[in-house]
Amino acid sequence: VVCAAATAGTAAGLARVLDQDISLHAVSVLHAGQSIQQMFLQQASAMRCKLNVVRGYEHGGYAKSSRELHRFVAEFEKNTRIPVEPVYTGKALFALYDMIARGAFARGSRIVFVHTGGLQGRRKLERNADVHGPYPEELQAAVPLKPTGTAP
Repeated sequence: VVCAAATAGTAAGLARVLDQDISLHAVSVLHAGQSIQQMFLQQASAMRCKLNVVRGYEHGGYAKSSRELHRFVAEFEKNTRIPVEPVYTGKALFALYDMIARGAFARGSRIVFVHTGGLQGRRKLERNADVHGPYPEELQAAVPLKPTGTAP
């Protein structure tokens, strides 16, 4: 199981319910991987699964990104028609694809990716491009998001 981790709430909940033979890969989306690891160690008695806090995919830190990440998100959306954003889900997907390419998972493994949403943040970036700077060119051509209140 792979998910994004900022405050680690989602990952902590998953770690409590996943069976002991399942590995949870919590991808740190901010420069706090050590803090996330410490939080998990404090709750170790409640965890059932194997935990791996994945670092190195922060792309500048929380609510920051990189051109490489924008290109990845745009390509992912183009190929799958699944909208993602570059703050949480995009970083975790980027990490997952890289981990697969590096052989981090045994051949034949079943991988579950937890898409936690976050699309409201992307909508805000799109609406406030004049405040936050131009919306990344790579993402302008990606899957258009429907107005708030409707499912993508």
